Amino acid sequence: MTPTVLVRRASGGPDRLDRRRVSRGQGVAEFALCAPIALMALLGIVEAGFLMFGVGTAAYATGEAARVGSEAGNQANADSQVIGVIVGTGMGQNGVVNVTEVDIYRLIEDPNTGNLTVDSTGCGGGGCVNKYDLFGAPLLSPEPWDSTTRDVTNGSSDFMGVTIKYQYKWKSGALIATAPLSLSAKYYVRLEPQTY
Repeated sequence: MTPTVLVRRASGGPDRLDRRRVSRGQGVAEFALCAPIALMALLGIVEAGFLMFGVGTAAYATGEAARVGSEAGNQANADSQVIGVIVGTGMGQNGVVNVTEVDIYRLIEDPNTGNLTVDSTGCGGGGCVNKYDLFGAPLLSPEPWDSTTRDVTNGSSDFMGVTIKYQYKWKSGALIATAPLSLSAKYYVRLEPQTY
């Protein structure tokens, strides 16, 4: 007597064993297809988090530095105070970004539109831009916009800009990009009047 199809399935004969093997192979194949995609998505999320941390730190450092520069006005060490605030925020020292340059410059206000532009001719015919490295060493000598010459008179005080130029080096190596990403953060402020 030959067993029927129902008897074979009920007894868990050879057909059932074959299905288990196929099922195990299917799970391995699905994992092999999905794991690289999930790993790349996870790596992208971590990379984006580091990048946004660097951008946020730069924005905060620039705003705080401009505020301190505005309060320092025409003190002889005004630019040193600005650089000190940037270093104090941990910018460039946390391993996330590399600060390449800090610019402190005079801005001119357009009387008609109110737009601010960098003063490119006011400091002895050259631009009024002081350039420093992260630790305050001047990249230009002599400094074009001496801090003691800044106008801090009530109603006519100068506008000052602070720009931090920095690079973000990808943590994932060559998976996303090989060259570092060059970014900058800017902040404009009017100098606080020191004389009324």
